[in-house]
Parts: sequence; structure tokens; C-alpha cells
Amino acid sequence: MRNLHRRVRLAAGWLGALALPLLTTPALAADAAEKPVSWYDRIVVKGFLQLDATFPEGQSAVGGYSNLRLRRARPTIIGTIDPLTKLQLQIEAGTGKAGSGASNVILMDTYAERLVPGLGVVRFGQFALPFGIETAEDTAARRSPLELSFAMDRVAINERDIGVSVQSSANAAADTHWAVALFNGQGVRTADANANKTLAGRIAQSIGPSVRVGVSGLLGTYVATDKNEYDRHVLGFEVQVRSRALGRFSGEFCTAKFIDSLTAAKPAKVDYHGGYLMYEARIADPKSTPFIRYQRTYGDLDYRSVDLGFRYDYAPNQRLTAEYDIVRGADQNAFGLRWQLGF
Repeated sequence: MRNLHRRVRLAAGWLGALALPLLTTPALAADAAEKPVSWYDRIVVKGFLQLDATFPEGQSAVGGYSNLRLRRARPTIIGTIDPLTKLQLQIEAGTGKAGSGASNVILMDTYAERLVPGLGVVRFGQFALPFGIETAEDTAARRSPLELSFAMDRVAINERDIGVSVQSSANAAADTHWAVALFNGQGVRTADANANKTLAGRIAQSIGPSVRVGVSGLLGTYVATDKNEYDRHVLGFEVQVRSRALGRFSGEFCTAKFIDSLTAAKPAKVDYHGGYLMYEARIADPKSTPFIRYQRTYGDLDYRSVDLGFRYDYAPNQRLTAEYDIVRGADQNAFGLRWQLGF
């Protein structure tokens, strides 16, 4: 009888041990579900730092002096308000062109965006223009060349403006992507006091796994440093062809009615067209990308160059890029090195 009692107590103990998780798990899960998420758990901080060494021949596009410079440091803060709403703040600190002596800290991205089911993403604030590959898809942290191409740099005006946009998604490189935006014409480094506006739009479509094409447009006005208002009408076309064996071919072409300089005291109206063609090879070991870019503009703005470069991603968050630009005209060639650190 004593053995029977011992066996009963032992069986009851095992049943209690097995039942305890079943009884306590729902309560623990409920407590975990009710635990609030801290505000700092909704914030992501990231960015990159670019350090340049420039060696121009005469008065080139990168300046007139060989020098070391802080090209840009861009810390980015991203906050998730709720599953459909996001805030982004990006700051850039830099020292300008080599020898310019101009240091500045400016706001780049400063916007809020809201996902509207059935429509897309609505964004308000200061952000990149929906125009072309280099401006919309290939950010400064990723692109192979050291800087934007000549034609795109002239029409994009530092790439950012203040306004409101509606787009299919927040990912500009999605297989199908469209965006329409209305900007107030200020630009990222100017502060116009007038009501000039710019309407921008882009649609890009991937055709199979290898080909991507797109069309972009800008329609509006721009107030230059002479306080006069100029037309800003641009139509752009883009194409990308990717091959696992060969790498990537890409090109952008635009026709523009704009001005010849963003900084001249008396800029002239110009009507020009042109763009670039670029080939980026891929070397798996070591992970690197040699590239060559041909640039050409015609009409009232005449420019021609061949840019040779090599990008070496020697660590997941570190990159070394070297580029030599052969520019038509005396004393305009330039060689540059860039060390990029991501965080």
C-alpha cells in the first residue's frame, strides 16, 4: 500500500509539472503583448562618411587645387511612428570643392511619409527628385562614379527640393515604380521667397530580370542668383541592362531648356541635350567594380569627357574608389580618390 501511495504522488507531480507551462504560458504571452515598445526602439541611425583626395589639372570641375577634403558626412535618423508612417532626417556636413574654404552643414532629407493602402506612399518635406537613375535610384552612397554626371547635375540642382509626392512605393528601384511630385522650387541650398513651382514625375519598369527602362520629366521655373526666373523644362530617358557575366550597362539622356550656370552672376538661357553611357564590370574576388563613363552634351551647353574608375568594396561597410576624368579642353582633367565608411 505504501508503494501505491508513492506511485500516486509521483504521477501527480509529473502531471503538475506538465500542466504548469500550459497554465502559465498564456498569461506570460499576454504580459509580453501588453508591454509597450519604447520610443528609442522605433529609431534607426545610420549613414556614411566620404573622405576625398583630389588632384585637378588647372581649374577642373572639382576645383583648382590638389587637396584632402571631407566630401560629405551624412548621418540619417529614421523613426517609425506606426506601421504606416515614417519620419526621416538626414544631415550633410562637408568642406565643398578642393581649395574653396567653404564648410557647411545642411539638411538633406527631412520628410514624413505615409503608406496609403490602395494608392501608394504620400511623402511631404525635402527629398530627392523623382528623376532618372542617378538621382532617384543610385544614391551618393552607392554610385560608382565619384559624382553625378554633368548633364544630370545641371538639371537636378543638388538632387533635392521641398514638396509633396505620391509614389507607388518607397523603393525607387522596384520592378515597377512611378512617382509624381510638386516642389516649391527652393532646392536644398537656396531659399526662394517667391511662389515658383516645379512639377516632377518618373516611371520606371523592369523588363524581365535584365532590362530596365524609364522616363522622367521636370516642368517649372527656377530663380537663379541674379534673382531672375528661368524656365526649367527637362525630359529624360533612361536604360539599364544587367548581365551576371558581363556586369551592367546604363545610360541617361535628357533634353533641357534651362540656364548655363547655377552660380553665375548673369546666367544665360540654354537649350541643350545629352547625357552619359556607362559600363560597370564586376569582379567577384576581390569584390570590385571597374567602370568607364562617356559623357556628352550638345547645343548651347557643350561638354565631353571620358571617366575611368575603379571601386573596391573591401569590407561590407567600407569602399575605396579611384577615378580619372579626361575632359575636353585645356587643364580640365582631374584625378580623385574617395574612402567611404558606412555606419
